[in-house]
Amino acid sequence: MRPERRYAAFRASEDGRTLAGVALAYGDVSADFRERFLPGAFGALPAVALNLQHDPALVLAPAGALELADSERALEVRATLPAASAAVQLVKRGALTGFSIEFHARAERRDGDVRVIERAELTGLALVDRPAYGASTAEVRASAAHGRGPLPMVWL
Repeated sequence: MRPERRYAAFRASEDGRTLAGVALAYGDVSADFRERFLPGAFGALPAVALNLQHDPALVLAPAGALELADSERALEVRATLPAASAAVQLVKRGALTGFSIEFHARAERRDGDVRVIERAELTGLALVDRPAYGASTAEVRASAAHGRGPLPMVWL
């Protein structure tokens, strides 16, 4: 069974190469799919890869190289891309404008016309050209050469 995919928008800085932000804001209803995820829907987060346009042959960050954080508010992601990555250039030019989550729904219900995902298995993330969740954000930031502390947010 193929995983389902959902998209989230992001912005980029001119000099950045660390992709970070919200892959999915809990409670946000996707206009295209009329669905929302409950906080904690993903449970324990597996090591997943980040690829380009859902193409498993175009890996931007291998499984285990992403930092994933799950809170009551959102599923967040952070990955450092190679400085010479074509994906970095595509983000800077605005050709790639979002994250996409890949998942298998494991428990769901209906709330009127909205599908509510109660539990899901995260199977991957992709950098894509079409967002679906309006409340999701991300940005490409300058790499932290000075250490692993928080990175300054730089918006275009």
